[in-house]
Amino acid sequence: MHLLLATGLALAASTVAPPPALHSTVDDEHGAIDWFEGSFDELITKATAEKRIVFLDFWTDWCGYCKKLDKETFSDARVAAAMEDILCYSIDAESESGAPLAARFAVEGFPALILLNPDGTARDIIGGYLPPDAFLEEIARVVRDDGTVNAFRRKVDAAPEDIGARFALIQRLAPFGAQDEIALQHAEILRLDPEGKNPATRRMRLDEAIRAATAFDEGELPDPAPIVAFVAGEDDPTLLLDAHGVLAAIYDYLAEQDAPEKRGAHAKNALGAYRMVWKHLPEEMIVPVGTTLAGRYWIARETIDDETKAFALELATKAVELAPSDATAVDALACALFMNGRADEARAQNARCIELAPANPEWAQRKATFDASSDDGQRSS
Repeated sequence: MHLLLATGLALAASTVAPPPALHSTVDDEHGAIDWFEGSFDELITKATAEKRIVFLDFWTDWCGYCKKLDKETFSDARVAAAMEDILCYSIDAESESGAPLAARFAVEGFPALILLNPDGTARDIIGGYLPPDAFLEEIARVVRDDGTVNAFRRKVDAAPEDIGARFALIQRLAPFGAQDEIALQHAEILRLDPEGKNPATRRMRLDEAIRAATAFDEGELPDPAPIVAFVAGEDDPTLLLDAHGVLAAIYDYLAEQDAPEKRGAHAKNALGAYRMVWKHLPEEMIVPVGTTLAGRYWIARETIDDETKAFALELATKAVELAPSDATAVDALACALFMNGRADEARAQNARCIELAPANPEWAQRKATFDASSDDGQRSS
């Protein structure tokens, strides 16, 4: 099982053809495009013989954006005309015949729009739903072979010593699951840069460490050790930011899922990782990250320690310094002040929230929380 961390990867095509029994699934509501009817093998045979690009559309009955794509984009006359020279294949990813093909291409999200070269090898992925104009732009780019997997291969062929070009090709291949070619590029990068001095080589090694740390079977837990080992010898701020971001997510997960006697240590490690994220965070990310993280600590205020509460105050204070009129950031500061025992200052910031965004009922609710705590304190005294 894989732990879903920051941003997940959209998976798509393998270059190995599935059994010839797999067929396209087409209905009358699938737009104005001329969809190929037949098996996947027949599709690739025709594409190879006629030297035509292949377009695969994976959809499901429950996918709203799939229907939107049919109604708005695939029904557009300009789109239908642009696709005339492309072999288009429509697949109900959950049908008896379509499910094995979706599994073969490792499709996880819908709609999944994949383009192949005439020989069935990976060409490009253009994402999910796109309106007609954006779809036409993407199709024109892919037909030009601009920014495709092929284009990245050409860059490597033109400059075989360029480690950055090889790593860019690896990233472009990753969604297609082309493991053999990825392994070949890995080997070449390590041959060219055995000491790992090039930033692309170090990024590749971080990616490998993240995969090793976050791939685990049912009943197991992620292992942060490969990432911990990576950061021990790294000084690049961007890589450290990404590595510690993943570490923080792993330790958060372990603090919830590991044995109770280990959760405190994991929570402490998560705090340390978040501190490193904060240290390497670019300025444009300080307000959203600081506000969000301080808000999380407010929600968990009954279970976190004083050191973590102090860190929440540090986050929120910096966010408000950079965005003094951002009501959400000011609210985060109010909450951080309150859980650090500075109730009067918290109320002042809460009043500022109400002044900045008077229509937001959350600020009044926060005021009630602050006031109720004050009342409880007076009664107990």
